[in-house]
Amino acid sequence: MTKKANAKAKAKDKDKMWLTTKNPAIIFEDNTVGHLKKRLWDAPEAEIDRILSDYGIPAAPELGKAGSYIQTTVRNEVIKNRRKNDIVMIPVGCTENHGIHTVSGLDTFMVTQIAEGVRRYTAKQGKPINLALPPLNYGGHPYHHLGMAGTVIMPEEVVCSNSRTAPWERSITADGRYTAMTSGLRSSAPRVAQPRGTRSPRRSPSITPIRP
Repeated sequence: MTKKANAKAKAKDKDKMWLTTKNPAIIFEDNTVGHLKKRLWDAPEAEIDRILSDYGIPAAPELGKAGSYIQTTVRNEVIKNRRKNDIVMIPVGCTENHGIHTVSGLDTFMVTQIAEGVRRYTAKQGKPINLALPPLNYGGHPYHHLGMAGTVIMPEEVVCSNSRTAPWERSITADGRYTAMTSGLRSSAPRVAQPRGTRSPRRSPSITPIRP
């Protein structure tokens, strides 16, 4: 194969990695999540409104609402909910300078309200997912965030050690930070899956990056 043909083949393979849109600046990865994102991107406004309605969005934040999070639900109801749905969703945010136009807790507020929408959606089906209050409001960041006023950076090992969960067998960690936080949380997943003193393996938690 000539150099020109080889370069052409490589370019063709690279194109297979992406899903294009009418806007050349907007592309999505050619995987399950990418197809979902493209579907939403291409969806008409009426379809978006219908989906948001299914999740009860827009809605006021529920961080202090009784019965919304495990920590704001009486123990008896937590036990009942767990019998219906044994999954716990753990939103993880951070404190980061997002510019003078918004607040440093933006990632935390976004990821918790997305998780709250999932809880409302599953509640309509009679199987409300269990939500835990964010264990982290300070997270990991890339090196170029060092020195940014208003950004609080935690070492990766601290992020990992604060993300170990029990006694829920199935958990989904929804990461509002996405980049450095996601890699740190994923590296902690095997340790979360096998807490000290357990004999049988537990299912590894899912680490889900959340970005609008």
